[in-house]
Amino acid sequence: MGTTERLAGAISAFFTGAGYEPHGVCLLWSPGLVLLNVVSDSLIALAYFSIPVLLLYFIRRRKDIPFGSVFVMFGLFIVACGITHALSVYELWHGAYWLSGVAKAATAAVSVATAFVMVPLIPKALALRSPAELEAINRDLTAMIAEKNDTVDKLEREYRITSLIREHYLPTLPEPAAGVSFDAVYLPAEVESQLGGDWYSAMALPDGRYVISIGDVVGHGMEAAIGMDRIRTAISMGSVNSTDLGEALTRVNNLIRIRGLPFATACVAILDPKTLLIEYAIAGHPPPLFVSPELTLTQPESGGPLLGAVQDGAYRSRVCRLAVGSRVVFFTDGLIEFSRNLPAGEARLNAIVCQAVQRKSPASEIVDLTLSGAQRPDDIAVLVLSIDR
Repeated sequence: MGTTERLAGAISAFFTGAGYEPHGVCLLWSPGLVLLNVVSDSLIALAYFSIPVLLLYFIRRRKDIPFGSVFVMFGLFIVACGITHALSVYELWHGAYWLSGVAKAATAAVSVATAFVMVPLIPKALALRSPAELEAINRDLTAMIAEKNDTVDKLEREYRITSLIREHYLPTLPEPAAGVSFDAVYLPAEVESQLGGDWYSAMALPDGRYVISIGDVVGHGMEAAIGMDRIRTAISMGSVNSTDLGEALTRVNNLIRIRGLPFATACVAILDPKTLLIEYAIAGHPPPLFVSPELTLTQPESGGPLLGAVQDGAYRSRVCRLAVGSRVVFFTDGLIEFSRNLPAGEARLNAIVCQAVQRKSPASEIVDLTLSGAQRPDDIAVLVLSIDR
């Protein structure tokens, strides 16, 4: 007998169990006992073969399930167990004990491998949240989302109210007329509220004159803005009804002390476009910058004390004549106090104002160039008066 024939015989004996009695002999071919084993092993094999299919379907539909490799190992283990039960039915009529032994050895190998894989995963699996814990977390998250939504709604309402108030606190500038034009910019320190204690104002009077004011109320936010509005209104009305701006500031100073309003600095001016005479008075505020058509810059001396700081504060008015092509730059101290070196900040502002006037740049560019990206610690307001004919 040749080698090929011997190999073919061995393979046939391996699968058919030639030379061995079938397992049915041990059961004495008892019909009831054989039927019991056949049905039991068949159902077990069928169940074992079905479970991996269900696991595979579950893994493919739920890609977020952790420990996917363990599911695969379980699937192989269960399939191997199903094969051993299927072979038990086969052994009833065929003594293929070598085939059954190899299948059991493979099942043992897969079982041991699955056990080794599971050992380090047990602590991780125990660390997973239980359904009850996940439900509690979900309730907490739902409550947090509801609270966040309420906060967002509240902030949106506050923002709408703040926008309306800001529109009131930042009045529109007069339209250019008779060679007189205005440009202004306001930047609050509190970006969220968009409100602060600085202000600017320019109002055209029926007789053709203009009342101009700029100031800074101590503080930030809504409280400072409310105080600012009352003080600004008092300065504007007092300036219109007074023949001397110094006396107008004195009355405002006394009003602040009587009403308990916050301290403030201010500069108020009245421009007559017919004569180009401008009268101004200062209360603890940075003096305006006067730029001539030849780009010569002058700045008057500071005026009286802070409004509300002293009783019966003495303020006096000054008068000067502007020339065609002149610019007057009113500003609050936030524009120069961003630097710890105040003289350097003033010098930088003076140089930038001359450059901006020469280029006819807007007030916003004066602020941008002066700050040059530096963080502003205070509100900033700038108002530019231009005389062009």
